Amino acid sequence: MEVLTELHRVLKPGGLIAIAIQPRIPNATEATAQATGEFLVNA
Repeated sequence: MEVLTELHRVLKPGGLIAIAIQPRIPNATEATAQATGEFLVNA
């Protein structure tokens, strides 16, 4: 999370960051990736 916080700090106003989520846990599904992404957005 520290890296994402720093990226947000240096991002130009209106800039976007694209992040790909690929869970590496056993039995991960598309729903796992979606939930992880939502967690990061709301962090």
